[in-house]
Amino acid sequence: MDQATKDIAKRFYVLLYMFLNRTYENVEVVFIRHHTQAKEVDEHEFFYSQETGGTIVSSALKLMNEIVKERYPTNQWNIYAAQASDGDNWLMTHRAVAPC
Repeated sequence: MDQATKDIAKRFYVLLYMFLNRTYENVEVVFIRHHTQAKEVDEHEFFYSQETGGTIVSSALKLMNEIVKERYPTNQWNIYAAQASDGDNWLMTHRAVAPC
């Protein structure tokens, strides 16, 4: 994504965070970046990293599922996932996204 698209995404995430903070007592945010591989990062790296490459969305969804299973039992947490993207995804990964 170019910087202008990242800025729009950041505005969306700020609004979502404000909504969640007004609705829930405890809010935790996990940032996951992905190109060919997904990784958990801090907020600064999420919004300002210059890393680029191919886009494999399923890697991020799989990592999100792993993090939820390890840290956020669904009987104790409401899970909200939000993704901002330029819409690119390698064709070979379309089927891998559905089970996530």
